[in-house]
Amino acid sequence: LGEPPESLPAALDRAIWPCDGRMGESKLRAIVLKLAVLFATDGLLKWGSLVVFCVQNSFHPIILRLATTEASRHERASTSAIIFFSEAAKMLLSMLLLLAEERLNLRRTISIIHQDWIMCFGASLNLAIPAVIYAIQNALLQISAGHLFAALWQVTYQGKILVTAIFSVVILQKQIKRYQWLAIFSMGLGIAAVQVANTKEAKQASMANASEQNSTIGLALLLVACCCSGFASVYTEKMLKNVGQSSDQKKLSVWLQNMQLSFFSMAVLSCTWASEVLFSSTAEGLGEETSFNLLRGFTPKTWLMSMNNAVGGLLVALVIKHADNILRGFTSAFATINSALLSVFFFDFELRPMFAVGALIVLVELGVRILRCSARCKRLCCTAEWLLWQEILCQRCRNVAAGLGA
Repeated sequence: LGEPPESLPAALDRAIWPCDGRMGESKLRAIVLKLAVLFATDGLLKWGSLVVFCVQNSFHPIILRLATTEASRHERASTSAIIFFSEAAKMLLSMLLLLAEERLNLRRTISIIHQDWIMCFGASLNLAIPAVIYAIQNALLQISAGHLFAALWQVTYQGKILVTAIFSVVILQKQIKRYQWLAIFSMGLGIAAVQVANTKEAKQASMANASEQNSTIGLALLLVACCCSGFASVYTEKMLKNVGQSSDQKKLSVWLQNMQLSFFSMAVLSCTWASEVLFSSTAEGLGEETSFNLLRGFTPKTWLMSMNNAVGGLLVALVIKHADNILRGFTSAFATINSALLSVFFFDFELRPMFAVGALIVLVELGVRILRCSARCKRLCCTAEWLLWQEILCQRCRNVAAGLGA
């Protein structure tokens, strides 16, 4: 078949456009204009979602720290109530995104919700398990942020990658090579170096919950949250693979799945909040009317934290849909650096050499994993490009043969 063309677009151009130039110039210009608008829109969604994702991840630990340290434990809003409103906002935003996905066709959107969810409610119960785990994870993240420095919290939370790898071996039976185990060990070493760096925030003493903060409790809660994140990710991956292998199950929209996750999380959080109210009322003897107020203790910072959590969960799905996990990984690494720098500004965080070394080890290990994944994806793309070019060439040969036979 000879050597391949210089690029895939060149092969597509020769295969699609007529060789005798009979296509009208106005029609050709219209098609080129539509393609230009399409690529411009795709690029805007891709890089726009990455920029917003980076900004949100950079400020996420800062917002958590500000909201969870502005009041003492008895004066703060209920953790269950905060996450409940986060999930409610996430469900509403997911519904709007589903409506946008269906080109603002409200009747079609309602039909999808009715047919793919309400009529098949039993099938959606599989999402109840990760929904409960994610609710527990979010609660642990909020509580731990009230005990740990924002920069320390952000770097330590990258340990979820280690837990995800371990659960992938146990649950998905994945094979991890030696260099991957070495990378995992390096990340663990970097996180350990960050813990012993003896860093501090100068503004910690002026925080409302300064006397309640305990770094050991915060670290333990954050590690459990990493375990929840790793298990939920692997469980969801296994569930989606089983759905993909089953020919009788319909593939659902990612926004509809987010709505289902939010619904089950809200159901669990409602029960949790009710039990908190009943327990506090029993402990005090006579429950006060304010204890039954779902918005008790809410402040502007609390609302900001709640809405930030809602937007963050959807940004992950948006980035994966319009970009890829490789760019998402680089963006997360860049956001970790930004969080450390922002901590200096907001909390007078002291960046010590040991902390910088530990954070650098974690970021280098993350970068190596991303580059290896990028190289593997590039090889797959080159193979797919060659196979597509061969298919185009064979199709042209079949067309020529059919013309000669006629």
